[in-house]
Amino acid sequence: MSRPTESALTRDERGVVTYTVDDASTRNALSTRMLADIDQTLDALAQDPSVRVIVVTGCGVTFSSGADRSELNDPATIERTTSLLSSILIRIEQSPVPVVCRVNGAAFGAGLAIVAAADISITVTDAVFGLPEVRFGLVAGPAAAACLTRIGQTAALDVLLTGRRFGAAEAERMHLVTAVVDRADLDATVEARVSELLLGDYDAIARTRRLARQLSGPAIAERLQIVAAAARGGAVVGDIVERDGYGQRALGGGRVRDEPLDASAQ
Repeated sequence: MSRPTESALTRDERGVVTYTVDDASTRNALSTRMLADIDQTLDALAQDPSVRVIVVTGCGVTFSSGADRSELNDPATIERTTSLLSSILIRIEQSPVPVVCRVNGAAFGAGLAIVAAADISITVTDAVFGLPEVRFGLVAGPAAAACLTRIGQTAALDVLLTGRRFGAAEAERMHLVTAVVDRADLDATVEARVSELLLGDYDAIARTRRLARQLSGPAIAERLQIVAAAARGGAVVGDIVERDGYGQRALGGGRVRDEPLDASAQ
């Protein structure tokens, strides 16, 4: 599959690869085509020993408005979006090299899930965040799986159930992001972190990030099994799937309202 024209992949001589979502018309929405490209790119980069750091960002003043709204009225496409996003989150966790998010602005839904999954996320002070899926009859399953180990159940229930928007300072307080900086300082701060990551030994960094994630709780793949069970209408308890009757309104069963997911995206 050819790379979408709404994205760019660059690499410098140090082995730092930057993936940029660049689609101003949708405020850097993550269509199924874009998600598939990110997924395939992460797979390829994981097999390239010359890659040392992966940076993910958006073009302009928005990181990502989330899933492409134009695709969210089709249950099959919603299921495809969920599957691709889940794969991306697993690839980020299993990446042999650090993944850094340069959060240049608003991040919603699927975009926020990627921010939460990254090892280091640095955001601008005027960024806005949110997981508004419940307001559109959807369940933010992969995003919940990515966010819970970062922010804990109390904060997760707040932002997931209300679908409210919150700012960068609150995102930092809940440990969703690593640092908040002025827009003018974003590139310098990201570069400083990347330079420090490059000082570490490749294998030692790979083992250390794997250890830190293992000590933080179940692997993202295990958490996503619970998400998948919920989408089928049940909940995973040990190895047993308990049916709860909510499958028809789970991840692929909602209906999207006629209001934008990213109404306040910058």
